[in-house]
Amino acid sequence: MKHHFWLSLTAFFGWACAPVLAQESYYVIVYGAQRPIINQPSLTHSWATFIRVSGEAGTPAVKIDSFTVSWLPATLEVRPLKLHPEPGVNLDVHPSFQWAQDNCLRVSMWGPYQIDKCLYDRAVFKFTRLENGEVRYKAADIGYDSYYVCNCIHALADIAQGPRLRIGQPGWGETASYFITLTYRPFIIDDGRTHAWLLGPLGLEGYRVVRRDLEDNPTRNLLLRGAQNVWQYRLRRD
Repeated sequence: MKHHFWLSLTAFFGWACAPVLAQESYYVIVYGAQRPIINQPSLTHSWATFIRVSGEAGTPAVKIDSFTVSWLPATLEVRPLKLHPEPGVNLDVHPSFQWAQDNCLRVSMWGPYQIDKCLYDRAVFKFTRLENGEVRYKAADIGYDSYYVCNCIHALADIAQGPRLRIGQPGWGETASYFITLTYRPFIIDDGRTHAWLLGPLGLEGYRVVRRDLEDNPTRNLLLRGAQNVWQYRLRRD
């Protein structure tokens, strides 16, 4: 059984109208999960939900489709020291939250941001490859081509098709998700505006999350944060 999520919410009032070309817009929500005190790589995760809205928000008829890229080992046990790649599974957004809750993780959220269709289409391509079993999972994927073997971080960052994301150690959990969101920044239409109205239709309002923005680097270590600022500057310029 595939772990993916497609939600279609359509509300109609009155008689049906003649078919018209629907107006479409696209959005992304990025999540990062980790232990609040001791940030262990085996107990972290990054995932993102991509959304397509057909019709204008707030109108009587709107259709919302979504899918999630949430790449974990099929066992759901992250083992950073495992030597060889293993089968992976792409979870839906709600099982991703459940995995985080089962492991007592804090979840941070960036977005929802409106994005252009290019990033959405690239995410569809990545999602399809993950669902079709064309990619294997490895927590420590250094030295591997992310097209074929990757962890949750590179499964998401590679969607932007930029330089391989390298953010230092401990660059996982919330820090990784922050920099993943930065790789999407060139595709975000207005990075100062979020679209929280999407959370209700997607069934995401009930989850406890820390809401963050693109100016909020969650890294606590000052030395690591200084090194990351160099990479962050590069992402801003690209």
